[in-house]
Amino acid sequence: MIPARLEGDAIVPVLDRIVESVNLLFECVVVVDDPEDPTIQVVSNNTDGDPRFCVVVNETAAGPAGAIRLGIERS
Repeated sequence: MIPARLEGDAIVPVLDRIVESVNLLFECVVVVDDPEDPTIQVVSNNTDGDPRFCVVVNETAAGPAGAIRLGIERS
C-alpha cells in the first residue's frame, strides 16, 4: 500500500523496485487523494495492466492515515 500525492514519474522507480524485489504473490494499492493526480496515469502506464497493481482515489479522509486505512479496506 503506497500513499501518494502528486508523485507523477517519481513513483516509477518504486513500482519497478517492487516488481524486482518481491518474490511472493502481492497486491500493490497506490492511494491518491485527488482524481486529477497525475500519479494515476503514471501508475497505469507503467504497470501495463499488471493486476497486482491498482490505484484507489481516497475521497473521504485525505492524507497518509486516511490513505492507509482505505488501502487496507480495498485490498
